[in-house]
Amino acid sequence: MLADFYPYELDNVLTITTTALFFPISIFGSYAILFKTPPTIRVFKFPFFYLNSSYQIAIFCVGALSRIEVTFLPESLCFNFSGIVLSFGRLTVYFEIFFIACGLLGVVNSIFLCFLCRYFQVCHPKSFFSVDPFWQRVVNIGILSSITIGTAVLYVISVILFRQEPPIPQEDHIAICFSYYINTFLTMVLCYSGGSLFCGYIFMCRVLWSMKSQVSNASKRTREMMKMLTITLVVSAMIPTVLGGGPMLAAAYSVITKVDHAEVLFRLIFLTCIWQGLLSISATIFLVKPYRKTLLKWLRLRKGKTTITVTST
Repeated sequence: MLADFYPYELDNVLTITTTALFFPISIFGSYAILFKTPPTIRVFKFPFFYLNSSYQIAIFCVGALSRIEVTFLPESLCFNFSGIVLSFGRLTVYFEIFFIACGLLGVVNSIFLCFLCRYFQVCHPKSFFSVDPFWQRVVNIGILSSITIGTAVLYVISVILFRQEPPIPQEDHIAICFSYYINTFLTMVLCYSGGSLFCGYIFMCRVLWSMKSQVSNASKRTREMMKMLTITLVVSAMIPTVLGGGPMLAAAYSVITKVDHAEVLFRLIFLTCIWQGLLSISATIFLVKPYRKTLLKWLRLRKGKTTITVTST
């Protein structure tokens, strides 16, 4: 019943369409973040850019490079990779797994770092992290690069250690199978992701409490900027929490109980991953005023060029 409700063909169309819609918006978002970020929120430039780049990496892997289908066997769990990745061989699949892990962990760590930066900016404005660019770079590299890449490497190693040969080799896809013991590591990663987001929400609650006394003494422009930034951070965190939390819990339940047609739940995870990236960068562009002005200016220029072309014709 569940497979009839959301078949592979429908998932394929939605994935390709959403991926094609995501990348132009995401590329514009990267440009706006790099070149149009105002000095007042420059400390968030790198986390915003890293967040968008993490979505790009993950979505390129699951939406463009290959299609991933999940099958359950009595003793193992198999991920079947098809698409462009077949042209590069089996080794490429492990690199794809690594980059998917980097992308998803990068999203979580970027959101946590944004909350952490905002917490120090509002609650501890004179701390070394708030005023010293050197320590900001150290924390950025430590959280976003070291932890993300290190955890992704451990995940790939665990996949190799618990790997099992697929029962029947297929030519139309590359199957990577591993025993259910890997669920222990996946549970640890999920707990880390949930804990990071939870700590981020605690930081944001502390920020909102502190802003009550600070906003009254600030100028109108500063109040608008603080409000805009806070809303942007909350929205950026709520999108993966709402869209990603539900399918992830459902997929984890399906792995534990081995329910029928569980592969449909994993299709929804990959699709919601793309929608998370699309909604996240769209919200950032529309909520941050300089980014929104850049978009509107570009659209006016495009409209003007189109009008001139039609008139000349």
